[in-house]
Amino acid sequence: MPLTTRLVALVLSLCIAFPAMADSYWNHNGSLMRLSAHGNARDFYYAAPRPGIVNAGVRPGTLFFDGWRDGNRYYGSARVFSPNCGASTFAIEGWVASETHVILEGWRPVFHNCHPTGDQTWERLEFIHSYSD
Repeated sequence: MPLTTRLVALVLSLCIAFPAMADSYWNHNGSLMRLSAHGNARDFYYAAPRPGIVNAGVRPGTLFFDGWRDGNRYYGSARVFSPNCGASTFAIEGWVASETHVILEGWRPVFHNCHPTGDQTWERLEFIHSYSD
């Protein structure tokens, strides 16, 4: 088999084994988020955090959600940020309301002086598609 044919076969097999990464940008609570999708994996990063969240230490590139997509469902962990306590994670799941609207919901622990109180509060996170690369 000629070298060029073998190289094309190798590239095609890598494309099947490792699907291309797709990035898109979404609005969430006044921040611009980057959704990184690779296979079923889904990660939301802050691309342009709103001013209020910057005070809690969030910068462009800070991870907000990591998880996966299974059909029209999302599962994973989200983060809440505090200027004094840093980030804490909590389990969250949701659904694709449309290909331009994702909703995640879950119980988030409540903290006082950086310690969990045992109370929880319900979080509803909405992401609205803005544009794609």
